[in-house]
Amino acid sequence: MSRKLLTLAISQSGEDEFVIICYDELKCRLISIELHREEIFKGEIVYFDIGAVTEVETLREGDFVYPVGTKSIVQRYTRNQLSKFFDRETVNIEAFKINRNVEKFSIIKITSVQEIYVNREKLRIKFWANGVRNDYLIKDVRWGSYILHHLIKDTLPDRLTEYKNLINSKDKSTFAILYKYEKYNVEWIAGLHWL
Repeated sequence: MSRKLLTLAISQSGEDEFVIICYDELKCRLISIELHREEIFKGEIVYFDIGAVTEVETLREGDFVYPVGTKSIVQRYTRNQLSKFFDRETVNIEAFKINRNVEKFSIIKITSVQEIYVNREKLRIKFWANGVRNDYLIKDVRWGSYILHHLIKDTLPDRLTEYKNLINSKDKSTFAILYKYEKYNVEWIAGLHWL
């Protein structure tokens, strides 16, 4: 049976290795898929693009989820559709923190951003959600690429302040896809969206 996967985030796990966070429409849950760059891009086609629904023949499920067979883009969500999806799937950040599953993804809504900063060459964000102050590493590949680009130009502090002000302007909503691996006590933002 074919499966439709809505791509929500892409995190880099190695030089050419990526973790794709998708919403599995059949099972109504967030899943992660580890793929090599060549499995994501084929010529001009990006099979797992943010906001795209990729149909795969099947998913091999075990310790890791892996798409098997042919794949094709069957739909692309608009910014408005993505925003409605995130609003519908948002959970309280405290529910995310106390859940003791081995691996867990949750979508949370950020109320306001206190600071976006770099610590040890890693991008971090301090923010408020559900009345609680948080500080998380951002592993979203788009933000990571952006940071590297602006670190080279030495305009990073000004650009990060601009982004913080934009996010806090309330014209749009900000969502984070949080990831937790309980065994090693690690948590981070796998995807960050301003919609």
